[in-house]
Amino acid sequence: MIVCPPKPSDLGIVTADGKDVWWKGQEDVITEIANAFTDHRFVLANMPTGSGKTIVAVAIGRLLGLSSVSMTHT
Repeated sequence: MIVCPPKPSDLGIVTADGKDVWWKGQEDVITEIANAFTDHRFVLANMPTGSGKTIVAVAIGRLLGLSSVSMTHT
C-alpha cells in the first residue's frame, strides 16, 4: 500500500503558502488516488476549486515515480 508522507517537503514539494502541511483532505486523497493506480490505468478525481488539485497531482507523480505535466486555465 502506498501512503502519503506527512509533509509535502518529504516529496520535495514547496507549497505556495510556504507552510509545510497538506491542506484538509489532501493526504487522504493522495493516498487513495496513488493506490487506485495499482489496479487501474486511468483514475479520475473530482475535486472542488481551491482544493489543491495541482499539488495532489504532483504528489501522486512523485510517489509513483512518474513524470508529469500540469496545466491549468483560470
